[in-house]
Amino acid sequence: MYPPIDGEIVDVFKTKHAISMKTDGGAEILVHMGLETVELDGKGFDIQVKNGQKVKKGDLLARFEIDTIATEGYKTVTPIILLNGDDFAMSNITEEQDVRAGRVSCFILKRSKK
Repeated sequence: MYPPIDGEIVDVFKTKHAISMKTDGGAEILVHMGLETVELDGKGFDIQVKNGQKVKKGDLLARFEIDTIATEGYKTVTPIILLNGDDFAMSNITEEQDVRAGRVSCFILKRSKK
């Protein structure tokens, strides 16, 4: 898993299934690896970053074993959630189902007009 934005790691969840980030401009996102995977309590996840670390697109955030997650009965979809949607908006959201780092732009973040 690679970051869809340049920014700072705000929180690596202790169960390793999710990572929140913040851009220099203040946009906050949550990358959630799989659905309901909090129940795995870290099984199948190998986190490569720590809280406070600066990252850029292309840096490795985490590895997760898709086969392990699927075998345990969990969905392997990875939602990216904009946490402060009142202040920012996502545009140009890709419709690709299989996004590869460095090949497909997932979205563009812009500050919302107030």
